[in-house]
Amino acid sequence: MKPTWTLAAAVLAAFLVACAGTVDRHVEGAIRESLPRLVGPADRYDVTVRGADAGGSRIAEVRAIGVRVQRPRWPVLDRVDVNLGDVVVDRAERRVTSIGRAAIALHLREQDLTEFLGRQPWLESGTLAFSGSDEITIAGRLGVPGLPAAISSPRAELRGRLVPRGAQLLLRVDAITFGDRAAPPLVRRVVEQTINPLFDAADHAVPSQLDSVAVVGGELVVRASGSDLTLRRDAPR
Repeated sequence: MKPTWTLAAAVLAAFLVACAGTVDRHVEGAIRESLPRLVGPADRYDVTVRGADAGGSRIAEVRAIGVRVQRPRWPVLDRVDVNLGDVVVDRAERRVTSIGRAAIALHLREQDLTEFLGRQPWLESGTLAFSGSDEITIAGRLGVPGLPAAISSPRAELRGRLVPRGAQLLLRVDAITFGDRAAPPLVRRVVEQTINPLFDAADHAVPSQLDSVAVVGGELVVRASGSDLTLRRDAPR
């Protein structure tokens, strides 16, 4: 009898593994469909899920990588690394309804951030470069309301640091030069008030807190996190 029970147990185990694999694949599909709403449209998403329950409505862990992600009012993100825990899925609507915890890393290239800043009304013909761990340099023609035309029109160089504050990414201006002239503190304050925040994640589908900013391997990496997130039904696209 023992061999019979051993065979039965092996068959049952194989069946359960096969069922679990089928559930995981269905859940991965539902997550992949949700990610453009949650994170933003992308060229592609690679998704892995672990620990889906038998019904496929609760998932212990979701890992996803988005390539060339386009969020509203943000620069194009070259890559987004998404780690989610305790995820609840509405199977009927194939959408994520809540997330227990989230850790997200946003990777930005100099060129993409330059193109984004070039669309802002306060900068014309601008170029951008990363320097140091959280510093950027912007060179271009500033057109800032409230500044005299003599200051707004010449080509300027702005040096500052990127600072997270809640869901916002701010640029703290350390110095502005117009040719060989340094701008006074009042000018720096006016420019800061005009350009900030650079980004704001508060109204996004997954409201997150920005935790840190660092230049790593020539990319700007912004890390964000959140917990106990109940997601909006109609996420902005």
